[in-house]
Amino acid sequence: MGVLVMGRAFKGIKWALLTLSVGVLLFLAWAYSSAYFPEAPTQSEEVSCSADAPLLSSGQSLKVLSWNVQFMAGKEYTFWFENGEDLRPTAEDITMTIHEVARIIADENPDIVLLQEMDNGAARTDNEDQLARLLGLLSPDYKCSARAYYWKANYLMHPKVNGSVGMELTTFSKYKIESATRHALYEIPDFFLVQWFDVKRAILETTMPIVGGGFFHALNTHLSAFAQGTDTMEQQVRQTVELLDSLSAENVPWLIGGDFNLLPPSIEKGALAYGDAQDLYQNTSEISKIFDNFKSAATIVELTGDGRQGHFTHYSNNPSATGLDRVIDYIFYSDMLAFEGYKTRQHDTQAISDHMPLIMTFELPKSD
Repeated sequence: MGVLVMGRAFKGIKWALLTLSVGVLLFLAWAYSSAYFPEAPTQSEEVSCSADAPLLSSGQSLKVLSWNVQFMAGKEYTFWFENGEDLRPTAEDITMTIHEVARIIADENPDIVLLQEMDNGAARTDNEDQLARLLGLLSPDYKCSARAYYWKANYLMHPKVNGSVGMELTTFSKYKIESATRHALYEIPDFFLVQWFDVKRAILETTMPIVGGGFFHALNTHLSAFAQGTDTMEQQVRQTVELLDSLSAENVPWLIGGDFNLLPPSIEKGALAYGDAQDLYQNTSEISKIFDNFKSAATIVELTGDGRQGHFTHYSNNPSATGLDRVIDYIFYSDMLAFEGYKTRQHDTQAISDHMPLIMTFELPKSD
């Protein structure tokens, strides 16, 4: 009798383990299908372009604007991922912010726009395509655009999200974009399920034909945040340098702008007004390798000297922060471009995003 009972008990355990295994496999299959996995480390992205989009001309003067717009949330929130309590902006604040972003772009009238943290299909911003809405508020002269996801999931089972996520790098232009390429960047090491649903950083490269031959390459990026205790930033900077080196070796003009989440070289993190932010950075900034190899729209002297406050790009959402206190957004450019001017627009943008827009003017190389 005892043997029979034990046999039934073991049989029950087997069925329980089988049921558990099937449940785990089904969950993993669902999670895999819900998460976003780029097809390849380097992959083509779709370009939207009007047939009448003009081509760039050699020797042409251009203006580029780069801006992390913080998913059009405005400055009234401290979000959960910043150790705050807020989960999402209101629809009214999104509308107000997107109109303010459109106002700044219309006023600056750049030829090329590089935006980071643009939502598309995210529950926190009502599943809206923010690029489509923004372009609807701007001049029809912006005829071409490209985009690349760097955070995407049909459903993120996180207590602070519980819904879809979708965040993109977006580039749009008054001039023809021939192609767009997404370059995957090194991911923060973590448990595999966390990595499946985590932000997947990237560089979006767009190529724009020039009359008479050749291309101008505009690159848009947003490097990792909250990567303390890992070599993630070092790896992402290395990949960025390698990509820019390859373009320079091909003798093509290029420019890269974005949110690098790194302090300028030689800036002591203890100088940050918002003290807790010091934990986000190393004593020696990993971005030094980019400065060592390429030109910055704002020079080291400008970013670290007495007048550096005029180039500050970040205003923390933390309530203890009282204003701009650091540079973490940059524009770097090829030796083939002739520098004309650069500014960080601070005077009327500090209530729009936690980042300020960067504006650079330059001249394309003249044909021989």
